[in-house]
Amino acid sequence: MKIMLCCLLLATLFHPGQLTNKSTQSFRIIPIPNRGGYNFESIVLMSKNDLDSFLTDKSTQIGWRQEFEDALLNAKVDFSKEALVLLRHNEGSGSVQVTFETPILQGTRLLCEIRGKPLQGGGTTDMALYYCFAVAVSKAQVSEVELQAVEGGFPQRRLAPIVLPIIETAIKVLQPPVKQNQPQDCPRITVTCPDASPGENKPIRFKASVIGGKPMSEV
Repeated sequence: MKIMLCCLLLATLFHPGQLTNKSTQSFRIIPIPNRGGYNFESIVLMSKNDLDSFLTDKSTQIGWRQEFEDALLNAKVDFSKEALVLLRHNEGSGSVQVTFETPILQGTRLLCEIRGKPLQGGGTTDMALYYCFAVAVSKAQVSEVELQAVEGGFPQRRLAPIVLPIIETAIKVLQPPVKQNQPQDCPRITVTCPDASPGENKPIRFKASVIGGKPMSEV
């Protein structure tokens, strides 16, 4: 009886569908206020600096801004291993119910779908609403996120997919190489004569050596 109880306990603890360790997850959905004045395009934030710049950008209008910021900060995204993906969607009417389907990992591409569906019985028809969903993805397991969206108007319309690459970006500043022992303009030239006494009517050999100076200069 004790053996059976131990087996049941181990099966519960190590059930393959219950992955709680962040290092084993390819993605995790971050709960945020999904509906608001999200005046920005879908974006990938690769670092904490990217997130800070995004949140302090005054040109980006965000409804429920404080709740939105708190939700992203409370998610504690580990940017050394994760990227933060914000997926934006808009609907022309409040009579549409918008859902975010569970993402599907195909190879290293994460497929995300935002689907709008007309509400039964109607709703607010004269108000455009904007939506946003947040996903943290593993940089090691996800190379790009593809957003597939369906507008829930009358009729419904599937939008063109948007592909967001998960790539570390770096700005490289070109600087002239540091030259060690930079040569002077004029080289040092030495001439030696290996044949001290070649004999009468014999050619005499000389050897010239050029050291330093500009490499492409004509001596």
